[in-house]
Amino acid sequence: MAHARGAGTGAVVVRQRLVLLAAALALLALAVALAPAPPARGGGGALRAMGASMGGFRIALVDLLFLRAERLLREGRVEEVPPLYEAIRELDPENAAAADHLAAVYAYDLVGEAPDTAGRFYWWQRAWRLVEEALAIHPDDPSLLMRSSDLLLEIAPRDPGLEALVARRVPDPRLEGYERLVATARLTPTLPRRGRIHLLRLAVLLPLEAALRLEEDADFEPILALGEEALALRRETLAEMSLPDPTGGEIGPGEPLDAVLEAGLEVVRAVGTARREGDEAGAREALRRYRRRVPDSDVAVVLERALAGEDR
Repeated sequence: MAHARGAGTGAVVVRQRLVLLAAALALLALAVALAPAPPARGGGGALRAMGASMGGFRIALVDLLFLRAERLLREGRVEEVPPLYEAIRELDPENAAAADHLAAVYAYDLVGEAPDTAGRFYWWQRAWRLVEEALAIHPDDPSLLMRSSDLLLEIAPRDPGLEALVARRVPDPRLEGYERLVATARLTPTLPRRGRIHLLRLAVLLPLEAALRLEEDADFEPILALGEEALALRRETLAEMSLPDPTGGEIGPGEPLDAVLEAGLEVVRAVGTARREGDEAGAREALRRYRRRVPDSDVAVVLERALAGEDR
């Protein structure tokens, strides 16, 4: 009997939630129907005014809109998703998750669907502005920091023309992107899933970025400093992680990522120092030692190319 009463109570709660959601949906439909033309930015609107006066109904409505957006994404109906996240932001202007998800749709879907570089830059800028505005409210939000880093390190480089336009807007976008990844690492000790994504990228990509800058005779010290900070911040977590793919050398599957990052930073610094001192033999010896550990590393390929360029 107790079980039956518990089940009955649960059913009542479910029915009550459904009623709340239905009421919230009806309010949304009414607000959309009555809404005037969109006001100037910052001027608010019908949904924002409604959200301010809805109390608990606003939470139910926001939840409903998130669920609807997730369903549309699963069904591949991406073009129907942005208005839902925009409605959430009108109802709850400080909702960081809505800004993050909407920026993701702009960046991963609409940028890719744009027919030319100008169109891709338009959607990239929409995503960037959205994330920057959200970060102004939530400067320590790891998801927003990671999203902004993705825009700089992953989305922009997909199109050389887009990357060039982004570089006009964000000075040294790749350095800025890695700085935001390290900032995320500072904030994610309690978010292992997202934090580990950042750390994998940092361990693999920071030494490569430093090597590329060395090859271009650009300043690679800021990148090395970020790598050293990442090690200092998260060495213990990096030691629990390993490379997903074989490298054929001493550092391979099962090798802790702290060793991967540390070895990469060390070889770039050693080669850079030897080059500045005119010690070509020392640079090549440092590279040989690194190749014994990581023979298939892109870092080694770039450094070898840099040394070969000096010989020509």
